[in-house]
Amino acid sequence: MCLCCVVFWCVCSLTWATCTWAQGVQSVGVEHMREQLEAARRLAEALEGKASAERRVSEIEGHLDNMRAVLAQYEMRKRRQSSAMADMEGQVEETRGTGRGDKGTGEKGEGNSFSKYPTRPTSSSIC
Repeated sequence: MCLCCVVFWCVCSLTWATCTWAQGVQSVGVEHMREQLEAARRLAEALEGKASAERRVSEIEGHLDNMRAVLAQYEMRKRRQSSAMADMEGQVEETRGTGRGDKGTGEKGEGNSFSKYPTRPTSSSIC
């Protein structure tokens, strides 16, 4: 080989190696970009899932607050009704207590506090 051919061969080999190296670098760069793009896509999906979960948690917390309010109203009504029942029971006991003084009078309805009140008009009650 002559010197021109050797130089030409060296230049061609060097150019070919440079081109091959550049293509390799470029393909590595493209692959890296694809990996980055895939990672960004996964991150976006994860962030979307997180936002969706936060919305659901917020909605459930709202339902929980509503149920707490309903339970508070229920407890308040229950206390009122218990208080009213206690008052009524007290009145019933008072009524029974005043009717017990009539026992032993010899009337038919002995033990019944309302036995002194006739259910039908009698001849003596008609004027």
